[in-house]
Amino acid sequence: MKNAVLLALLFFISASCDKEKICRNMSTGNYKGVFTTKNHNSLDDPEMVVSIVDESSVVINGFTFERNGCEVSGVFTELVMFPNQGAVFITGEIKKKKNNYSLSGTFNLTDTPEDEPMYGTFSIDAI
Repeated sequence: MKNAVLLALLFFISASCDKEKICRNMSTGNYKGVFTTKNHNSLDDPEMVVSIVDESSVVINGFTFERNGCEVSGVFTELVMFPNQGAVFITGEIKKKKNNYSLSGTFNLTDTPEDEPMYGTFSIDAI
């Protein structure tokens, strides 16, 4: 019984370490962004660039986002798919699927009327 508990604990620790290693090794380069609004409209940005990934930040299209482990959050002050609609706040998680990295989570536009908020999900996937 003790061996089973110890084995489970070791597996959990190694899985946590692997996840952090994956997040830290997110590759720089070209990514495709897909933002899906609450109304299920998909808006694509095929030319997103991840230029820096370090211990505390990720730079996407020249905007710096805070990184805490695999969690990423911050603001695009502008995005081509939301022209003249203000800043876009994102919060998401770095993941690795079939040797490709992605950052996915939720977004909301910060300058929309309270009675018509604009929000949804996003995914920024390596090309």
